Amino acid sequence: MNSNTQELALIVGGSTGMGQETAKRLLQRGVEVILLSRSKNKLEKAKAELGSYGTVQTIASDLYDQNQTDSFIDRIKSEKRHIKYLVNSAGLSIQKRF
Repeated sequence: MNSNTQELALIVGGSTGMGQETAKRLLQRGVEVILLSRSKNKLEKAKAELGSYGTVQTIASDLYDQNQTDSFIDRIKSEKRHIKYLVNSAGLSIQKRF
């Protein structure tokens, strides 16, 4: 499929859990995915696990950091293709006893 017409999904928090599973399902349907996460290590692992399903791009960025957020926005603006799907699966879990 031509990369200029292939569907594209951006998955925030896509390196683990529900985000990674969503990426897998989209890849199986022929959608290219961009995974965004703070952790380069988790992104590399997710890309290795998902790569057999299709094209996976990764962006390591901490969206709590304004400079990294600005860089991420610039990268997305430079994307020539339309991002058809946006999935926000980012989360933080703090374990506490009840």
